[in-house]
Amino acid sequence: PFHSSLMAPARERMRPLLTAASFAGAKLPIVTNVDAAAETSGPRLRDALVRQIDAPVRWTDSVRLLAREGVDRGIEIGPGNVLSGLVRRIDRSIKVETYGG
Repeated sequence: PFHSSLMAPARERMRPLLTAASFAGAKLPIVTNVDAAAETSGPRLRDALVRQIDAPVRWTDSVRLLAREGVDRGIEIGPGNVLSGLVRRIDRSIKVETYGG
């Protein structure tokens, strides 16, 4: 059950592994699903990765942020098209192409 309190033990096991890893700053902002915020700081992106293991996903807020920032296209990579369907329900101005699976 990713993104639920049942994953707290996994989060604590991952924390030292991610803390030991080097995280450079991102060249482009990355919208973290745990904060629904754009981030470029390596240490803050690392922290978001740790927290997202057992925190709720702020998907709707993240998609709305992308739309406010002018994003009008996206790509879903992997099997299925669940995420593109969710984006369509939140903001139809963002067109998502799917690849894979």
